[in-house]
Amino acid sequence: MALLDPYLLAELHREVYVAILNSWVPYGRRGDCARRAGISPVFLSLLCQLDHPARAGAIQRRRSSRAVAERLAAALPAPQEIRASLIEHMAKAHAERHAGQGRVHTYLAQRRLPEVMTGLVELHGRATFNADPAQSERAYRGLRAAATEVVAHLFPRQNPAS
Repeated sequence: MALLDPYLLAELHREVYVAILNSWVPYGRRGDCARRAGISPVFLSLLCQLDHPARAGAIQRRRSSRAVAERLAAALPAPQEIRASLIEHMAKAHAERHAGQGRVHTYLAQRRLPEVMTGLVELHGRATFNADPAQSERAYRGLRAAATEVVAHLFPRQNPAS
């Protein structure tokens, strides 16, 4: 497993739960579903998007807790298997993203920045030179998430070139 693969797995699980939400909650009914789940319609709308528009240079991304995932699943007009799948994929997306962040933090704490940068270059190559557009999009989303995490924890004085 490559260093930044958890970010790709997180994106894959996000794709699945977004597909579940988009297929079981029609666009015009999201407000009703959100209210039944105890969340705002805007929050649900952001959960249903894979790519969020950047505002003032910041990436808008929403993740939910397990409790919110369970309430959302309970409000979903779907069979129990679909509801369980929604909870599972939302939890796995969160866990994989957390695992990726943990790896990045560990490598940076151990001053293994060259390995992290190599991982970013590798992930960029997987995104750029992938013949499958869906896999390429997923890799770019994973790359963006990983790079955002790395940049947030780099110190320009210690690593001016990176």
